[in-house]
Amino acid sequence: MMTALGLHKAFAMSEYHEQLSGVREQNVLTALVWSPEACIEIARRIKPSVFSTRGYRVIAEVAISYVLKYKRPPGMHCRDELDAKTQGITSEAKFLVETFEAMDRIKDETNPQYILDSLDQFIEKQTMLNELAKAADAAQSNELEDARKHMDNARKPLHSAKALPDLGDLVRTEFPPLRYIVDRLIPTGLTLLAGAPKSGKSWLLLDIALAARESREVLGQEVIQTEVLYLSLEDNSRRLQQRTKLIVGDFHARGIYYGFAGDVPKLDEGLIPWLEYQLEEHANVRLIVIDPLGFIVGKTPPNCTPYQAEVNAIRELKILAESRDVSMLIATHTRKTKGDGRLDKVGGTHGLTGTFDTILMLERETGENEKHDDDGDDVELQDRRARLQIIGRDAMAETDKMVLFRADTRRWQLVGSYHRHRAAAEKNNLQDRILNFMKSGDASPRLQDIAKAVGASSETVRSRLNRMREKGLVESSQWGMWGLAKRTSQ
Repeated sequence: MMTALGLHKAFAMSEYHEQLSGVREQNVLTALVWSPEACIEIARRIKPSVFSTRGYRVIAEVAISYVLKYKRPPGMHCRDELDAKTQGITSEAKFLVETFEAMDRIKDETNPQYILDSLDQFIEKQTMLNELAKAADAAQSNELEDARKHMDNARKPLHSAKALPDLGDLVRTEFPPLRYIVDRLIPTGLTLLAGAPKSGKSWLLLDIALAARESREVLGQEVIQTEVLYLSLEDNSRRLQQRTKLIVGDFHARGIYYGFAGDVPKLDEGLIPWLEYQLEEHANVRLIVIDPLGFIVGKTPPNCTPYQAEVNAIRELKILAESRDVSMLIATHTRKTKGDGRLDKVGGTHGLTGTFDTILMLERETGENEKHDDDGDDVELQDRRARLQIIGRDAMAETDKMVLFRADTRRWQLVGSYHRHRAAAEKNNLQDRILNFMKSGDASPRLQDIAKAVGASSETVRSRLNRMREKGLVESSQWGMWGLAKRTSQ
């Protein structure tokens, strides 16, 4: 019996130790203490008891307690407590104390996904060893059935395979309605607002944030009342105050928590734990505004393509938004491009646009007066129209809107359907071209002459001339000649 158990144990130990030989307890401890990206996840998923020595268990206990309390890695903050608790413990336990002195932050495992994968493997290794120990004890007691069960458990991976669910069950599942911050426009999850520099994105973002506290409409859509985390990373206190007063006058409502570039870390410097901390402190926040995206994107990790770097970065924000049931509205710049796709203008790779749930594209109308100020300074502003394209999985069905920036209110307002507006503009433009041609050219041109002069088909021009005649703008003769009506020519 013991010989058979020994063979099974040797087989299991060699099989699993070979697979997990690269997993070191020090990797997990170092990540727990120094990695802003991974420390919270590690602290939630691991217990000090899984470590092999008393020294490591003490280190883990101190670090986990600090991370769960303050939502950030302990670093040097635990030095004194650790020194006191590790007195008399094996020299092996001094590893982390020496690390405090030698490292500013984790050097080797800067990829948070690698750290978490290593953590899963480490826990799997400990689980396997525990099951093998139970199997040995059961075999010693001649409880062969229990011994077999523990041996089988030792061979199972931590994330064991399971049968996939049936689509029919999913169809019958009742889900709560999707929640929108701005009705039919900005749902829970990630929304990207893209537009050219100085196009008015920041005015729209601030208006949405203010509307969420005042419970009023934006762009003709209802905005639910909620507290807001507003990260205006290109602004300062003076400019934010000025803009707020220009939009709403004296603003007395509380519940918009703002931050500037110096307050907010980048993604590779601990933005996710920082946001977690803010959401813990301000539990009623359901809208996070980040303006712009470029201020929070960190450096591309080595051996990582720009596409994969953007996917990894935005995925972290997406997981946070979905787990916390919040809407995250992030601004970014567009670029000049000749690409055929409507998303080709958004800066970055396709990994950026593919990860967001909703994308809003703000594009100034061609020919609009470009004299404007998007920095909040006291210069003369003018009304201007723009196209707002709405591209998303859960946004409203009609994807193109015409919007107007009102210089007197500093707010964007909905004009209507972009395509209907463009069609009407084209008609008015054709009418103007016909009238200008008749005023400056032949007094009684034929249909073909007019069509050639204005660059439109004869059928289109005939249809437009008939409508202009009904309005009393032009008149025609029985010989097919067209001319200005008397009151128009005067």
